[in-house]
Amino acid sequence: MDRALLKVDGYELFDNLGSDGRGICLYVHKSLTAVECSMSSAFEESVFATVHLPEDKRLLVGCVYRSPNTTQDNNIELGKLLQEVGGHSASHKLLLGDFNFPDIEWEDVRPRNAASEATVAFCGKHQ
Repeated sequence: MDRALLKVDGYELFDNLGSDGRGICLYVHKSLTAVECSMSSAFEESVFATVHLPEDKRLLVGCVYRSPNTTQDNNIELGKLLQEVGGHSASHKLLLGDFNFPDIEWEDVRPRNAASEATVAFCGKHQ
């Protein structure tokens, strides 16, 4: 894909368009100082940036897409990614995206009845 087609005036684009996945874009307004942040997890569909805030604080912003047809290995890598985000040194963290877990009650992060094994595992690790 031609990245020029994705340009938005006044915003810096962070993406994973070089990967084999679907492609994720994260836009940060140019009035903010942001740098791409590489995560060590092998989760396939994510992009992260660190935004510098006043008083030497930093915001870690991440955008994630988990396919509803993902593999068990990728689910494990998602868990590792979330643990890495939780342990990141940034003073503030914002994680956005589509996790495609329709069997989760998101208000209290618990599985609904008859939830898949992956859903139950995700909720057990991230409550």
